[in-house]
Amino acid sequence: MEPNFLQDLVAKFDIGEYPADEQHAILDEMSQIIMESVLTRAIPLLPVEAAIEYDKMLAADADITEIFTFLQMSVPGFDEIVAEEVATLEKMLKLAKG
Repeated sequence: MEPNFLQDLVAKFDIGEYPADEQHAILDEMSQIIMESVLTRAIPLLPVEAAIEYDKMLAADADITEIFTFLQMSVPGFDEIVAEEVATLEKMLKLAKG
C-alpha cells in the first residue's frame, strides 16, 4: 500500500506514539485486513478485459502497490471502497475495545 495511506492509518488509529517496531506490526496487520476486504469487494467489479489483465498480473507475481494502482484505475469507486473498509475496521476496533 502507498506510504501516504500508511501514514493516514497511523494518524487515524492514533498509533504514532508506539515504538517503530510495534507501529510496523500494527500497520502490517491493518493493511492485510483492509487489503483482503478491498480485494473481496473490488475484484467482482472489474470489467472482463480488466479481469484478464488482473489475472496476468497475479501470474506475473505483481507487487501489491502495482495491483492496487491498477484496481484504482479499473474499478469505479475504488477509493470509496478503500475508505469504507478503513471505516469498517475502525468500527470493529471500537467495538472490540468495548
